[in-house]
Amino acid sequence: MRGYLIPRFEELFKSPAIAVVLSGAIFASYHMYQSMEHLAAVFVLALVYGIFFYFLRRLWPLMIAHTLTNMMIYLNF
Repeated sequence: MRGYLIPRFEELFKSPAIAVVLSGAIFASYHMYQSMEHLAAVFVLALVYGIFFYFLRRLWPLMIAHTLTNMMIYLNF
């Protein structure tokens, strides 16, 4: 999702900040079925991932980070 949305939103809005925030909001919206606290945490994490994508322009480090984050949450670390 980030690999498409951030470059596309940058092109449309001419602003990396708007691109990162919008893609983060869309990503976080997938977690609306969970609590508001979780939604806010996911949005912050989405912003962090979006900023890293903006500078790295690589998806695999973010895929690994997302996997590790989910594993830590589900394994209660």
